[in-house]
Amino acid sequence: MSSTYSKKQNIQFFFVCLFFASLNFEMFSPFVKDFSIAKIAALLYIVVSFFTSKNLFSVKNIERPLLYVFIMFFLMMFSSMIHAHMNRSIFDTTLFLNILMFWIMLNHYRHDNRVFKEGLLWFSMTSFLIGVFYLFNIGVTISQDMRIVVFGENANMLGVKMGVGVLFLLNYCMDHTPEQPIYRPWLLVLTLPMILLLFATASRVALLGLSSGALLFVLFRQTEKKGRRILWLILGGVALYIGYRFILQQDVLVTRMDNSLENRDLTGRDYIWEKYMVLIREYPILGVGFTGAEQYAIQVFGLLRSPHNVLIETMLYSGILGLIWFLAFLTCYFKDAWLWCKKRMVTGPLIISMAVLGMVLSGQVFGVKLFWAVAAYAISYRIPVNHAIR
Repeated sequence: MSSTYSKKQNIQFFFVCLFFASLNFEMFSPFVKDFSIAKIAALLYIVVSFFTSKNLFSVKNIERPLLYVFIMFFLMMFSSMIHAHMNRSIFDTTLFLNILMFWIMLNHYRHDNRVFKEGLLWFSMTSFLIGVFYLFNIGVTISQDMRIVVFGENANMLGVKMGVGVLFLLNYCMDHTPEQPIYRPWLLVLTLPMILLLFATASRVALLGLSSGALLFVLFRQTEKKGRRILWLILGGVALYIGYRFILQQDVLVTRMDNSLENRDLTGRDYIWEKYMVLIREYPILGVGFTGAEQYAIQVFGLLRSPHNVLIETMLYSGILGLIWFLAFLTCYFKDAWLWCKKRMVTGPLIISMAVLGMVLSGQVFGVKLFWAVAAYAISYRIPVNHAIR
């Protein structure tokens, strides 16, 4: 494949980068309520792709993950139909568009290997921008539990996004290519406001995702000499110690971590999980559809509440049958992330997968565009290329 790109390819590439940059503004709707900057950018990317890309919906090499996720989605729709009296809708537009975008990005990658490497760099740049906004108190609010929120983004998700931005830049700068492993190291300075904001969100999930991702980077970063590996392990240990000492100064985060370890306090998640499991046991095979649990939530909690666990959320939407297919999709994701590292010596998808694991076990993913973007990044391993990819 030629190293140069056509005008159409460059147009589509610009819009995918714009989409990646918008992912840090997924809750920011300055023009129309509930129509965020990220949603606008995603729709623009999808529309532009129809005019600039060939084989937009090819399934070659990616049949399995696509089949798994579409079966899950159709089971959710079917459950919503058979429980129509409990559901406001039988079709989740946001989830469908996210799956469609996931599919388009994989086929975009077939003819443009810049998609994920450069796209996630744009994401990291706006992560830095959000960190600067935090430092200058722009768009910042403080929740009742003293956690930082920027532009209305959920504190946990905000922390996870900062973690993904940091991990990507770490990989981009310190494990760029075998020929040039160290590349633009000055970009690592941009991670400082991102790390400070991550701590300010007091997100335990984000902290664990960042720490485990950084640890995997140190363990699996490719080095030709054993002495260099030992040096990296030492440097990694020093960095983790410095980070630990700094975390001890974060009162809100330390309090939340102490409650988790000493009092097994999951900020009410265990109670939410327990109550939703009652409904799941009543409808174990197909669940209750997209919005079938809303009335139950209002009766039990007094308001609508997220399960804060995607596995439970999947069972609510589509029961055990839907969960089987979602777990199959996740297996593809994590297997391919590992294969990127093992076969092509690219650690990016693997270290970012730690943040994704946190999102699955303690947050949401179906409506989160970042999840589908990084899932496409990992699963792009299945698409053969004729030139070196990093």
